[in-house]
Amino acid sequence: MRHLAFEVDNIDDAVAAIVADGVIVEPIRIDEFTGKRFTFLLIRMDCLLNFTRSKLNPNYHFEA
Repeated sequence: MRHLAFEVDNIDDAVAAIVADGVIVEPIRIDEFTGKRFTFLLIRMDCLLNFTRSKLNPNYHFEA
């Protein structure tokens, strides 16, 4: 496995929240194949997490 990816409703809000907790975040980029905005987060143990902007779907809800 290369990395974990999480789709979020608002990538700007997600990044702001995690940066406020001291997590290192790369600049937001646009995927050349999907056109979606994304970024990578560097967390402990050199593991990368990825936030990707989800589709606009009002019925989509994720519970952890």
